[in-house]
Amino acid sequence: MMLNTKKRPLIAAALLLTSFGITTSCIDNSYDLNKDIDMTISAGGEHLAIPVGYTEKITLDKIIELDEGDDLQIVDGEYHLLKKDNIDETNTSVGTVTVAESENIIDAITLLVSGATARVSNAQSEGKINAEAHNVDKAVIEIGSLAADMPTTLTLKLKLSGEISTSLVKVGTMTITFPNFIQFEKENGLNGQTLTMTDVQIEPYSGFTKELKINKYVFGKEYGEGNRVDEENGDRILKIENQEIKIDMQGINVADPSGNGSLNITPTITLAEMAVSEVYGTIQPDIDVKPTEVELNNLPDFLQDDEMNCAVTVCDTQGIILYMNEKACRTFAGHGNLIGRNLFDCHSPKSQEKIRELLETGGVNTYTIEKKGGRKMIYQTAWKREGVVCGLVEISMEIPGEMPHYIRE
Repeated sequence: MMLNTKKRPLIAAALLLTSFGITTSCIDNSYDLNKDIDMTISAGGEHLAIPVGYTEKITLDKIIELDEGDDLQIVDGEYHLLKKDNIDETNTSVGTVTVAESENIIDAITLLVSGATARVSNAQSEGKINAEAHNVDKAVIEIGSLAADMPTTLTLKLKLSGEISTSLVKVGTMTITFPNFIQFEKENGLNGQTLTMTDVQIEPYSGFTKELKINKYVFGKEYGEGNRVDEENGDRILKIENQEIKIDMQGINVADPSGNGSLNITPTITLAEMAVSEVYGTIQPDIDVKPTEVELNNLPDFLQDDEMNCAVTVCDTQGIILYMNEKACRTFAGHGNLIGRNLFDCHSPKSQEKIRELLETGGVNTYTIEKKGGRKMIYQTAWKREGVVCGLVEISMEIPGEMPHYIRE
């Protein structure tokens, strides 16, 4: 009885080794089985131990055979799908934007004087600048900046009013701080947004006029910082609202005053019409995209094998599905032919966010799922061309409920 008990494991082991010999299709004759092999067989208890030695670390490039010209290639130690093709050009246009002329009256500066020549040491005024552009093209969502081929004009006017008449008002130093959105051409006395003028003379009838040239309106440099286009009663409007301006006057001198009461200096800022030639911002035009089909023909056999038990799906940076192997087609057969369709249409917002993250970073996402009692492992990674992310590859494979896990050195 003891002898029979010992023989059964030996026979089973022999059959197992024979089975490996039959099913293994790759033979490497460089292995010398006559060297340094431990021939000791341990028999005892319920198990039979046969030493089979060890191998060096096995990497994928020793398992996956790639030929020159395959769409799948190794780049910097990573597997990439590489494909070159021409994309059909699609042209679109966006209507011009015109900012209408606007006149902005700034708070008046009141000079309280009586009798002979009066001198006020300091006076300030503040106000708001507003402007609008109407009938903005529906493709324009947010505007970061506007520019014109020819500079437009900002005109500052100072006018005198009130009960007291005068032959002349002199301002020793006048400083005006303009809103940040206005980008001026170079001008004497202008430093950034601050204009400084000396010996300003305001005539009783003609007042005082100063013109500055504007070449650009800048609202923001990043998405979300610009001015949004509003829609009101069918009109799409860009609003430039409540942009602060400050005026400071020092050394004010009123010559030959006559009468009692007050004398006012009223500033007015006029922005001339700007016919915009360049818009920087968020643009979403209607584009008639002609899909460009990219065929992935030169894939390794293991990715094209109809009998391979894992699903492979490839998409471009817009989410358009370019390739599905036979397993993937069978898996999603209920949705019809998905090649050429956008995978964003069939994913939840959370999944869409993850897909966009992978397309942006070129990263990897791996997880397992369970559905109707079956478990799968999902591996998603970017495919690149010359270091640039061109889309994603997803490999989905069925896995058992429990799997062994080995830690090897």
